[in-house]
Amino acid sequence: GKAFEGAGVPLSLAEGEEAVSEDKLIAACKVALQYSCRTGHELYFNQLCARPDPVALLGDWLATTAHVNVYTYEAAPVFSLIEQETLAKLARVWLNVRAPNPVPGHDGLFVPGGSIANLYALLVARHWKRPEVREEGVSGGKRLVAFCSDQAHYSYSKSAVVTGLGLKNLVKVKTDLAGAMEPQALRDAITAALADGAEPYFVGCTAGTTVIGGDDDFYAVA
Repeated sequence: GKAFEGAGVPLSLAEGEEAVSEDKLIAACKVALQYSCRTGHELYFNQLCARPDPVALLGDWLATTAHVNVYTYEAAPVFSLIEQETLAKLARVWLNVRAPNPVPGHDGLFVPGGSIANLYALLVARHWKRPEVREEGVSGGKRLVAFCSDQAHYSYSKSAVVTGLGLKNLVKVKTDLAGAMEPQALRDAITAALADGAEPYFVGCTAGTTVIGGDDDFYAVA
């Protein structure tokens, strides 16, 4: 914080402060960059992200400059179309359908990050299994059970709490030495849940675990 105080723009947000000059703001920006991680360096490579791609950075600038929210076509016509076309491309890649073959039926949306994506996945799966929950709530019916690997992201646990699934109904499946979910362990866990009168409805696979980068075998799990 002392570096920002030296630049004339302290980090503390006190009441009644007067606006600072543009020169001080520029000085504060330089301090922020000086003491930030050099993510643009050619040797930077984090387990979760690499250095910025120049083209992606330009796209980020464009999106920020346009300053639109993609909640309706009227509010953001161009970016709504971009989202549709990108989702169509992802559907072709995932289902291995190349142009000029027609795009497979699909649906989707972009979300802020992996945690929200996992939350949405649990909600979509529950809606597919129990569409009546939308109107009647989660009361009644068999106990729902979801599965993920014991190396999966902690957001699965948070999502189990938020959705009302409950941590006891999120089964963490054993992984191998490479950090991948063991398909047989998953089968055993599903069998045990069925024998206990529960209703399995979701299996969350991981493409690159946070700790060692393990990839679940999607085909074996499916």
